[in-house]
Amino acid sequence: MAAVPSTGIAEALASVVPRGNRGGAGVEAALASDAEPQLLLLSAQTQGALEEASVELRGFLTGNAVAVADVAQALQGRSEDLPYRRMLVCRGREDALSALSEPRPHRAPSSHVVTEQRSTVLLLPGIGDHYVGMAEGLYQAREGFREEVDRCAGILKPLLGVDIRQVIYPASQSWKQTTQAKGIDLKRMLGHSADEPPDADTIRLGTTLFSQPALFTIEYAMACQWASLGVTPSAIVGHSMGEYVAACLAGVLSLEDALRLIAVRAKLVNDLPQALMLAVMLPEEELLPQLPADLSVSLINGPSHCVIAGAPDAVAAFERTLTGRGVIARRVQNGHAFHTRLMEPVARAFEEEVRTVRLNAPQIPYVSNVSGTWITTAEAQDPTYWVRHLTHTARFSAALHAMWQLPQPVLIECGPGRTLTILANQHPERKGPLRGAISSIRQRYENENDMQVLLGAVGRAWLAGTAVSWQGLRGPNITFASPPSAVWSAPPPAAGAAPQPSAGAAPQVSTGTGAQSAAAAANEAARAPEADASAANDAPRNERERELLAIWSRALGRADIGVNDSFGALGGDSLSSIAVIMEMKRVGVPDALARGIYQDLTIREMVGQGADAAGASRQVTAVNGIAVSAVETPVFLRALGIYLVIASHYGLTIFEGNPVLMVVSGLSFAKFQLRTIAKERTILPVVRFSWRIALPAIIDTIARQIAHHSFDPKSLFLIDNLLEPHPFGAHESPYYIDMLIQCLLIAAIPLAVPVIRRFAVARPLQYGMIGLAASWLVSILVPFFFDRTHVWTTVPHSYMWLLALGWCAAYSATRRQKLLLTCAFLGLNLISYYVGGRLGWNGFPGRGVHGYVVVTTLALIWLDEIPVQIPSVLVQAINAVAAASLFIYLTHIAFKDVVQWLWSHLAVHGWPSFPLWLIVPMAMAGGYYVWTMWESAMRSMRVWLGRSKSVAPAPPTGSW
Repeated sequence: MAAVPSTGIAEALASVVPRGNRGGAGVEAALASDAEPQLLLLSAQTQGALEEASVELRGFLTGNAVAVADVAQALQGRSEDLPYRRMLVCRGREDALSALSEPRPHRAPSSHVVTEQRSTVLLLPGIGDHYVGMAEGLYQAREGFREEVDRCAGILKPLLGVDIRQVIYPASQSWKQTTQAKGIDLKRMLGHSADEPPDADTIRLGTTLFSQPALFTIEYAMACQWASLGVTPSAIVGHSMGEYVAACLAGVLSLEDALRLIAVRAKLVNDLPQALMLAVMLPEEELLPQLPADLSVSLINGPSHCVIAGAPDAVAAFERTLTGRGVIARRVQNGHAFHTRLMEPVARAFEEEVRTVRLNAPQIPYVSNVSGTWITTAEAQDPTYWVRHLTHTARFSAALHAMWQLPQPVLIECGPGRTLTILANQHPERKGPLRGAISSIRQRYENENDMQVLLGAVGRAWLAGTAVSWQGLRGPNITFASPPSAVWSAPPPAAGAAPQPSAGAAPQVSTGTGAQSAAAAANEAARAPEADASAANDAPRNERERELLAIWSRALGRADIGVNDSFGALGGDSLSSIAVIMEMKRVGVPDALARGIYQDLTIREMVGQGADAAGASRQVTAVNGIAVSAVETPVFLRALGIYLVIASHYGLTIFEGNPVLMVVSGLSFAKFQLRTIAKERTILPVVRFSWRIALPAIIDTIARQIAHHSFDPKSLFLIDNLLEPHPFGAHESPYYIDMLIQCLLIAAIPLAVPVIRRFAVARPLQYGMIGLAASWLVSILVPFFFDRTHVWTTVPHSYMWLLALGWCAAYSATRRQKLLLTCAFLGLNLISYYVGGRLGWNGFPGRGVHGYVVVTTLALIWLDEIPVQIPSVLVQAINAVAAASLFIYLTHIAFKDVVQWLWSHLAVHGWPSFPLWLIVPMAMAGGYYVWTMWESAMRSMRVWLGRSKSVAPAPPTGSW
């Protein structure tokens, strides 16, 4: 007998026999079982007891050579399911130990099930996520699933003339050849088919004639699997064709009649002309005014997610129009315009077919795609309803609205992928955190074991509070001679009203005796501060987490997310994921890290994996440090540049930071202003941004003119640098601010042209390199023809190529790109040296960039390759300096004078003069203080004018 823990799960594990006590055949059977996925369950009365049980299980597995299948069966056979739960899916003892030892919650998720009533809802998807080989692992491993698929295939064969199993699982087994590596296939996920055309099996399944019967078969078999596990739905929500599966499961249609209607419907539609369907990220009210007359809205999947359909040429033209406007659109895997007027030619023939079948009253509530609310008996039994279902817009968003009125629904998707759970999660009617959004079958781009996915789904349903019959998971599968509505025995719905789940439909959680319940309540109350701490722990800890949090918030339109949320759980779908990946790549997030959104990783886990990988590759060791690559590059370099400016003005160095600031400004322009220009399709954001810089500079200029009793109107227009070769007088505007604004506006002007803007967004590095070559050439030619003595060094032509260099640095992601940019920069600078006359630490940009600018620019390009870590405190200081850099630039001379005046009046006679190295940080701190006052005043002004609500100050975003 195995050595078992003395408490907690000891009773459950006492019956587990070690391999050594089994004999030869028993050992072989145990080893074979370890090769299959297993589901381990733990439950306890308190969180502390759950952690103790996890430790006990880990110790038991460490000290005993046992078959994990036996451990899984023992844990599943426990007499009661307590409120604090944890589950993990593993293969073998070592995998189980690894999962129990990892701190990452996605490997061994846990939950706290309360006694409130929950509703279980089955979600049945329509066409779009099907693929060759879907659920093949379940077909091989689950007898009940296989029998239901075989039964559907037998009914469909005389109707279609083929065995649908040969379409789903063709003899070529082509799907196995494309799922070799574990994890996410990003190319297949994004639908990149231009360089990887679909194979013949995929094309065959994709035809309407086969795709709908095939998907019906898989969804029906999957729903029967959940029924065999004792999962009783309170309601069913079908999407498009999924409503036929819902009607069958609810008893409106027999399985034979449902498959007959699906087959006839597919045949009729398959003979219609081909069409395209296009998913568009726009609300219906915004889409309709733009929609051409020859296109129709087919599906409304969410408040800002519609699908339009029509003739291929018309859809393609509208797709190009949307792309030009910056609207995200993606083609749907469907060859006909379902739910539109293009279906009307087959409506009469289909109605005649519907009138030949028996339509019954629904025994399980389900939602109508036509009305967007609960199906009524009259609708379900009306043949014309099913015609309207074919030719009218499917209002799935309204259906989700109706579903979310159920008490705390647990959502179980019974088809391939998780599109419906994502749409449901994104819906504004969702109240509170989503504690159950479960997909049963992997997506086509997930290279995971099908049984492992199903076991994970069953475990998550249990975590959400759903009652599960574990005997159905371990023993022979239940098969159904008729749709499982009779087994579920849910009451028929009231006409047009939301269903009232039966007593058996809501999960009943065992909480033990009254004393145990009281103890649990007391324990929960005691853990309230811990919950608050957990909420605080959801805040970002570093710049990378803040960056990803901002990107996800914009993409999902939600402000209530934290770093411990995963993209899928927040409602991210395939369209928003594309936008997010593009944005993450634009800011330098590696592909390997970006793929984490499709692995249900949280922001913190993704950043942690990236830091782990960086640490492993660079062998960096630091305590409480942040990798320099995780610090936002323009923030870091801008803080360095502003320090150089101040240090040079105080005589600590001969360096001048203005060229460095211009390079960094170009990097900031590329990373921040470009995305806003692309979104608004105008350069007005740069104009507004320039005004934000100009206003404090104008105020500073006025203040200095008053202080020096001088006045020069032209300085208020920030053009002194264009009129005077050396604009450094007391009455003149800050020449670098003048030049920065002028350079930004010049750089923005080409982006006002749509074709140029689209090219810059699509190929930012190539655009930057073109800009670099052109602006560098201008910086050489203008002085050669008009300023041979290099007097005009503070005008835009001498700095524009530094701005372009910063742009290129922002988008040089690979080492090859960095090397190319480095060679181009050094080559151009060398030419500037020979043309201009010299290259040195004090050279002007027009005749060879400063040597230290060369060094810092190269450091900027290669920043993420430098094996350095920065302490967290220094990161905070860098962010503060960078955020206040404009005000530090404008006020550092004034603070220098103030500090020296105070020292001269307060210092004791004989004391040494105030050290310059202390004046620099004091001047920077003073500029930061002025910035905070300015920001506070601007917020108060906006609130007073009614332009915004009173909110806390936003963290620095690196805009300048």
